[in-house]
Amino acid sequence: GYEDRGRYREAIVPEYLRDYERKKFAKEIKGLKVVVTHLPYPRKYKVKDVTREPASKLSFDFEGKPCTVKNYFKTVYNRDLKYPNLPCLHMEGKMQYIYIPMELCKVLAQNCNRKLTSDQTTAMIRATAKPARERRSEILGKLREARFDEDPLLKDFGITVNKQLATIEGRVLDPPKVQYKDKSNVRPVNGAWDMRKDKFYNGVTVDKWAIVVFPRNFREDDLRKFVYQLCKAGEQYGMEMAQPSKVHLFQQ
Repeated sequence: GYEDRGRYREAIVPEYLRDYERKKFAKEIKGLKVVVTHLPYPRKYKVKDVTREPASKLSFDFEGKPCTVKNYFKTVYNRDLKYPNLPCLHMEGKMQYIYIPMELCKVLAQNCNRKLTSDQTTAMIRATAKPARERRSEILGKLREARFDEDPLLKDFGITVNKQLATIEGRVLDPPKVQYKDKSNVRPVNGAWDMRKDKFYNGVTVDKWAIVVFPRNFREDDLRKFVYQLCKAGEQYGMEMAQPSKVHLFQQ
C-alpha cells in the first residue's frame, strides 16, 4: 500500500511477508537489476530469488561462526536494519550466497519484458485511450514545456521544431456490415451494432452444456433463475438451449 505525503506517495512497508506473498514478490522481482545503498560506491546486482527466512534469522558462516544477516550488517557496516523481519534478496554472483536486505536495495531503471497485471493493463489503457482533442492538447502542452526554441544546442546545429502538429490527409473507412435473421445488411450506429430486437442469422443449437458451482452462499433457487434467464436470452437471439446436462458442485 501507499501513504500520501504531499506530492509523493510513501510505501507502507509490512513487518513481515507471508509465504504466498514472498513467492508472489519473488516472481515479480526475479531477474531485475538493483543497486545497493550500504556501500560507498554503486555496486549492482541481479536478483536471483527472495530468501525464505528474514534477515534476523537467515545465517551463514562468518569468520568461522554462524552469523545472521542482521548481525553481519551491524558488525561490518554499522547498519541497524529497520525491517529485520523481512526476507533478503538473494543475488546472482560468483559467490554462492549473496544476501542483501531489501531496505538496502534500489531497483534500477530497466526494461521489463513481462506480462502486465490487470491493474497495470487498466492504467495503460486509461493513459493511451484518450480522445483526439485531449491527446492533441497534451502533446502541444509537452511541446511548450520542452522550450526547444530556447535550447542553445539545437540552435548551434540549426535545428528547429515546429510548434504545430503535422497535417495529413485521411479517409474514413466504410464499416463492415452485419446481417441478422430476416434482415438485410445492417450498418453500425456510433461504432456499435444494436441487436436487442434482432436474432442471429444462423442461431446454433446448444444441446449439451454444464454448470460448475462454487458453493459460497449457494442457493438452488438462484441456480434455477440463472438457467432460466440464460436459456431465455439464447432463445431471444435465435439460439436453442437445452437444460444443462450436468451441475457440478466444486468442493475445495
